[in-house]
Amino acid sequence: MRPIALLVLCCLLRTLSAADHYLAPSGAADGDGTIGNPWNISVVGWPGQVAPGDTLWLRGGTYNVDWTAEPDMLWWNTPGTAAKPVTVRNQTGERAIIDLDFRMVMLGNHTHFIGVEFMCSRPSKVVASGWDPAKPADIGVSGTGVKIINCVLHDLSFISAFKEAVDYECYGNVMYYIGAMGDFDRPFGTTGYLQNDTGTKIIEDNLMLNNVMHGLQIYGSDAADMKNIRVVGNTIMEPGILSGYAGFNAVVWVGERAAENIVLTDNICYQSMPGAGSNVVLWGSGGVLNKNLTVTGNHIIGGSPVLRFGQWDPVTVTGNTLSGDNGLLWYEAALPSGRQYDWNRNRYHYQGSQPPFRLGAADQDFAGWKQATGLDAQSTYSSQRPSAQHISVRPNRYEAGRAHITVYNPALLATASIDLSNCGLGIGQSYRIVDGADFFGSAIHSGTYDGNPVTISLPGKGAPVARIIGDDNPRNFIPSVDHHDGLKLPVHGDGTCNAFVLLPGAGSTPTPTVAKPVISPDGGSFSSAVTVSLSSATDGAQICYTLDGSTPTSASTLYSGAFTMSATTTLRVRAFKSGMNPSPIGSATFTLPSSPANVTLTALPAVVAPGGGVEILWTAPSGRPATDWAALYADGSPIGSEAWWNYTDGAAQGSRRLTAPAQPGRYEVRYYFDDGSAWNANPVMATASFTVTEVTDTPTPPGTTDASSDAGGSGKRCGFGAGLAVMALMLAMSSRGRGPARAVAWPASHSACAPRGRVRW
Repeated sequence: MRPIALLVLCCLLRTLSAADHYLAPSGAADGDGTIGNPWNISVVGWPGQVAPGDTLWLRGGTYNVDWTAEPDMLWWNTPGTAAKPVTVRNQTGERAIIDLDFRMVMLGNHTHFIGVEFMCSRPSKVVASGWDPAKPADIGVSGTGVKIINCVLHDLSFISAFKEAVDYECYGNVMYYIGAMGDFDRPFGTTGYLQNDTGTKIIEDNLMLNNVMHGLQIYGSDAADMKNIRVVGNTIMEPGILSGYAGFNAVVWVGERAAENIVLTDNICYQSMPGAGSNVVLWGSGGVLNKNLTVTGNHIIGGSPVLRFGQWDPVTVTGNTLSGDNGLLWYEAALPSGRQYDWNRNRYHYQGSQPPFRLGAADQDFAGWKQATGLDAQSTYSSQRPSAQHISVRPNRYEAGRAHITVYNPALLATASIDLSNCGLGIGQSYRIVDGADFFGSAIHSGTYDGNPVTISLPGKGAPVARIIGDDNPRNFIPSVDHHDGLKLPVHGDGTCNAFVLLPGAGSTPTPTVAKPVISPDGGSFSSAVTVSLSSATDGAQICYTLDGSTPTSASTLYSGAFTMSATTTLRVRAFKSGMNPSPIGSATFTLPSSPANVTLTALPAVVAPGGGVEILWTAPSGRPATDWAALYADGSPIGSEAWWNYTDGAAQGSRRLTAPAQPGRYEVRYYFDDGSAWNANPVMATASFTVTEVTDTPTPPGTTDASSDAGGSGKRCGFGAGLAVMALMLAMSSRGRGPARAVAWPASHSACAPRGRVRW
């Protein structure tokens, strides 16, 4: 074979198969990347060394990024693709530490960092400026599709991912001692500093603990967007505890551009420092109306106040627990007119002397807040702090048997019982649980998994914590007259809130976990009812869901086919299969226009035999057009696939009894407003459903009446009631051009009647 042909063949084979490469602290730039002749870390700046789909294995030890140039920058440029990402991970069982100097830039697209430790050993925590070469290093993500997974990041200035970092994911990491103090200004640095324009950023299941300044900061300006950011399942604790400065756990600080599509779900945000700043801030100085905010299932404890809120619309705030003693919830703006708010079923605990709520500049008690806003109708309020433990177990979706565990322990109990059954451990598999505040220390609990809950002792005040780099540098403890009081050594809290990491060991094969269900569409804002479908990549899995924000269990509603959302709802889903761990929980919020309070539609009974009687009741505003209309669908069918339809003739209220269809299944009646748009764009204002069940013998419904007679008894009215009488005859479909398809069979007594106005079949 000619040499050039051999070269082409080798290059072709190289692109078709992924390769393993090895790096070691003692490796060489001119090594060949094998385990016996590994590279050093300098090669990661040369994109030609690594191809899409390759894996870089980091052998144990410390990689010192301290070269001749000052300040030293590590440009990590290993470009992968969405289909073939480059994976960078520690060698199994070895601790790989990347000791940064000034900055690391994660430049390579679709590079996934897994299980790596990032830190800076420079002892300076007090610096002259934010760009002082003596400051702790920072990490900046700028590549598309970069993921940081199950890593440990500590003793850094900040980790940032701005708009260039499209589809960035930060998942399952342990992050602590982030930030520094400046003689030039207040303390600075955040565990996650985010902006976003395109794609979606995901910040999920991280532990962000004991920092100098803020926890998570989503920050906008006149040039920076904040769109499509999901913050889910994180534990964010003690911002500012190392400086004594009032930091935030999570902040969405809005500038001159509106924030859009921000989700905060199932997070625990804890703050204990007296005089601390706000815990969670969803606010800003830009004076703009922000769009599509979802805040569900969070526990937000402590802060002054616990939650600050600005102007958003639409908004979903449900299922949260807020507890504090120096202000609880401040809505520091005017409520938007015509707002679409689902703000309900929250739990408030307040022990302070000043009023807990604020609307604009007016302080409110709970009753005043509800009256002034119309919100929180079914929420609860207590003047006592929570008493029961709240235990959050978040299984890791990238590593079976690994999980983050957070125990909120307001009664300061000595122990907690932890259910690990959903974490992917196999019976007979060893495991250990480590304190998130001392990740590399001794386990607080270890054992062999037998399927039963485990009881752990909760560390209290004085328990060991990880050593902070610079604790032996006197310069760090000298106060600045204007800006800070010097470094505060980290200490373990009193046990009110603790975070742990479950780590699997050797043993039997881990129990597999059902794939997380896919929700389609995955939430958003809609102008009218939307059809939702669910699916699972695990064959044979059963999907269960809830519509009230609660956690789905195997006893929740079983998914049997597409269904319709016609009102603002948070959908939560989980899949189950015998012999497997339940899937992670999926969640999506659907925001739809609010229905007027006087539009209702009811179907009774909810379950009926084929041919049984169904009573349909409706109310509508008076003065509505006669061309408002109602339609019957097999459950989940989209507009355009009507089994029957008819105008309501503008009737303000009424009831009709009809004969149920012969075909078993779930059926839905929808009430549409004719708003002048195309018929298939009319909004759904109310829905009602009933289920036809299979029976051996079809009973004759007692008291079934001839539904052809209308309220006035004329037998000639061609409207809502007349149409409902023949629903059972309308299930066949016929093809057509414009408008809903249906086979229409009018009762003989109504042979002269036909729908008026525009033709719908």
